[in-house]
Amino acid sequence: MNIILGEDLEELNFILRNIKNINSDFYIVPLNLDTLIFCVKKKINFLNPMDYIENSFHEKVLLSSSELLKKLNYGNIDTDSHQKDYKNYIRKKYNQIFFSYFLIDQILKKKNVKNIYVSGWENFTNDINKFNNNYYLTTIVNEYFKERVKILSIEKNKNENVLDNCYNYSLSPFVDTKKKKIIITSRGYNIYRIILVSLFLRYSVYIISENNVNFFIKNISKFFGINFLILKKREINKVLNFYIKDINFTFENINFSNLLNLSKKYFELKLTDTYYKSQSIKKLLQENKIDLVVSVIARGYQGSAVDYAKKLKIKTLGITHGTISKNFNKIDKIYKKIISEAVFSKNYDFFPLQTKITSEAAETHSLPKLNLKTGNLIFAENFLKFGKKNKILYAVTNKNFNQMHFHGVELFFEFYKNLELLNDLAKSNGYEILVNLHPSVSNYSLENLKQLFKNLSFTKKKISSCLKKAFVTISYSSTVIEDSICSDVPVILFDNWNRYKHCESENKFFDRNKPIYYVTSLNNLKICIENIKNKETDFSDIKYGSNCFKNIYSLLNKII
Repeated sequence: MNIILGEDLEELNFILRNIKNINSDFYIVPLNLDTLIFCVKKKINFLNPMDYIENSFHEKVLLSSSELLKKLNYGNIDTDSHQKDYKNYIRKKYNQIFFSYFLIDQILKKKNVKNIYVSGWENFTNDINKFNNNYYLTTIVNEYFKERVKILSIEKNKNENVLDNCYNYSLSPFVDTKKKKIIITSRGYNIYRIILVSLFLRYSVYIISENNVNFFIKNISKFFGINFLILKKREINKVLNFYIKDINFTFENINFSNLLNLSKKYFELKLTDTYYKSQSIKKLLQENKIDLVVSVIARGYQGSAVDYAKKLKIKTLGITHGTISKNFNKIDKIYKKIISEAVFSKNYDFFPLQTKITSEAAETHSLPKLNLKTGNLIFAENFLKFGKKNKILYAVTNKNFNQMHFHGVELFFEFYKNLELLNDLAKSNGYEILVNLHPSVSNYSLENLKQLFKNLSFTKKKISSCLKKAFVTISYSSTVIEDSICSDVPVILFDNWNRYKHCESENKFFDRNKPIYYVTSLNNLKICIENIKNKETDFSDIKYGSNCFKNIYSLLNKII
C-alpha cells in the first residue's frame, strides 16, 4: 500500500498531478473536510481517520498539551493577553503535530505501507499574513517516520523567508469630549448593540480598528458620536527578541521539541506586531480620561487594552461571544479552560453572565462579579416572533488542520459522519434540516455538500437568520447553543461519540419541556425532536433578564 498525505486540497492536488501510474494500491489520507469530500466525490481510495482516532486520543492530546503548556517559557512577554497569544499558537501547532503523528503511526501499525508520498513543501515564513499557512506535513513525516517507511517527496525545496523588520503603530487622533467615554476594542459580534445604547445614554464611543473605515460611514458615525481609532503603520522597526527559551518536550518517548521550536521561530514577528499595536493603545489610555474599556476578545491587542486599563484603574467590561460552561471531569476541565482563555481575562472588572450556562461555569473559570446576571447582551435574539418555524437547525464548530481543537470539537470526519446520519433522518422522517456551516468551512465544501446530501439544506448565513426558521437546534458545542437559548429555540446536544456534554442538560425525553437535551444515539435524537415538536418549551430555568437592549441599558447604568 502507498499512502498520500496533503494538508489541504492545494497540496493534495499538487501531489496527485505529479505521481505517474496511480493505481488501486494508492490511498489518500484526508486531513481536512475539503480533502475528505474530494475523495468521496472523485471515488478515490482513502483511509478514513475515523477508523484510527478514538476517544482515548482526545484524552491523550489534551493531557499532554496541558503538560506542555505548564512548562512553557514566556521570556519577556509581560502582558496576560500576549502570553495567551503565544500559548494559543503553540497549543495549536502541538495539536497539528500530535494529530499527524498519531494518525500516521496508527496507519503504519495496522496497514502494510510501503511508501508515503508527500509534497516536499518546506517553505516557511514569519510574514504575519502568511505564517499560519506554512506547510508542516512534509517536515512532520520526515521527523518521525523516515526510519520506518520510505518517504517520497514530489519536490525537495526547503526554503525560508524570515523578515527582520516590522512597523510600529499610532492611533488616529483622539477627539475629546465632556461626555463619559467608552472604548470598544473591536467591531463585530453584535457589538453595535452596545454602541446604540451608549449613544442613547449620551456617551462618547471610540472603536479601535485595524482596517480603514469608509469615508462616508466614518463621518456619519462621527456626527452621532462614534469615533474610529484606526491603527496606522508608522516607521519600520526591527523584530523584537522576546528571549523566549526553546521548548523541550517529550511525551511517551516522542520528542516534539524540534517541530515546536521551528514553529516558535516564525511567531516572533506576529508577537512584535501585536506588541506595537498594544503600545499605541497603552499611550491612548495613559493620555486620556476613559470611563470604560469594553472587549469581547481577551487575547492580542484587544486583550492588552484590558490589561493596561486595569493597571491604570480604568473600568473594564468583558462580554463573551463564545459559550463557556461547567466542567464534568478532568479532561472536560482542560478543554473548557482552553475555550475560556479567548473570551475571559482576569483583568475584567465586570463579566456579565448572559445565561445560566455561563453562571454554572463560575467555579471552573473563577469569574468576577458573579452577581452581574444581565441576561443576553450580544448573542442572537429573535425580536419579531412571527412566521412558521418548521426547520431543524444543525450547527457545530469546525476547525481546519492548522487550527484543531479536540474533545469538545468534532473533527472533520465526525462532522461528515453526522451529515450522513442526518441526511438519512431527514429522508425517512420528512424533516427539513438546515445545516449552518461554520465560517471556516470553504466554499468548495459548501457547494459539494449540497450535491452529496440532497435531503439537507446548507447555508453560511448569519445564525440569527437561521434561528428565525427553526423550532429546534442540534449542536455538539458551539456559540449557537446560547444563540438558540436567547432566541427561545430549544437545543439538543447530539454527542454521537459518547465523549462530550457541553452543559447541564436533560437526558429524559418524555413528558418534558426543558430547553436543553443531551442524546447519544440517532434513535434518541428522533424521539427528542418529536417531543419538542409537541410541547411548549420553558426557558425560565436558563435565561436571565429582558431583551438585549434593556439588559445593556441596565448594565451600563450600573457600572459607569
